[in-house]
Amino acid sequence: MNISKFTQKSIQAVNDLEKLAYEYGNQEIEQEHLLLSLLRQEDSLILKLISKMEIDPKLFLNGTEQALNKRVKVSGGQPYVGQYLNKALVSAEDVARQMGDEYVSVE
Repeated sequence: MNISKFTQKSIQAVNDLEKLAYEYGNQEIEQEHLLLSLLRQEDSLILKLISKMEIDPKLFLNGTEQALNKRVKVSGGQPYVGQYLNKALVSAEDVARQMGDEYVSVE
C-alpha cells in the first residue's frame, strides 16, 4: 500500500484507524475500523450515500460500532493492520489505477 497515492480524506481515515483500535480495545485493525473512520469524518461522503439509499445513518453507524464492540479485546500490545483490511486497501489502489485515477479517494 502506497499512502502517498491516497487523497487527504483517505489519509485522514487511515490515520484514525489506530485511534479507533485503541478506543475499542482491538489489536487487529480491520475493515470495520475503516468504515467507522469514514462514517465519522466531517462532511462524510459515506453517510451522505447511505442517506441517499434511504438507510438510517444512525442505525448504520450503531451497527458498525456494535460490530467493533464484538471484536476481540486486547490490553496492551501494538495494533496492526489485519489481512482483510490490507487486501481492501491494496485493492482500492488497483481499482483507482484501473479507473485512471492517480489517487485513492474515499469513494
